[in-house]
Amino acid sequence: IQSLSNGDEVSLGTDSQGIVLEFNDDLMFDYGSAKLREQIVPTLKRVAATLNSERYNSFNFVVEGHTSSQAFSNEQYPTNWELSSARAGAVASFLEGRGIKRVRLKAVGMYDNSPKYPNFDPEGEAIPQNMSKNRRVVIHIVPSFK
Repeated sequence: IQSLSNGDEVSLGTDSQGIVLEFNDDLMFDYGSAKLREQIVPTLKRVAATLNSERYNSFNFVVEGHTSSQAFSNEQYPTNWELSSARAGAVASFLEGRGIKRVRLKAVGMYDNSPKYPNFDPEGEAIPQNMSKNRRVVIHIVPSFK
């Protein structure tokens, strides 16, 4: 897993559940889209191969799509709920397509419920660079406890 972390596309961390891989959303998707960008596919292939290896057979994977609190709407995704869910689903579908069994995957749309950084300063002004950082996809690697 450590070899997957390269700082630009994927960062590695931990939380109370286990290992966390975090992807910069701007590198994964065009604005307002849940279609994976071609430039992220080689990285996701490496992630899928790693997660599908014998070493991780006793783990499940929770894919979270996060958006900022910036209002968004288009015909396909009326709110950030749908967009964040679709992005999580796109990554989970990609992983399934690379051989990870569906029963080991969960896709969750988080909208702006779990920001890494404040979206607004104390005066209520938007902080665009923080909003950008809050748009991300996170994969939690958690023990399955079978």
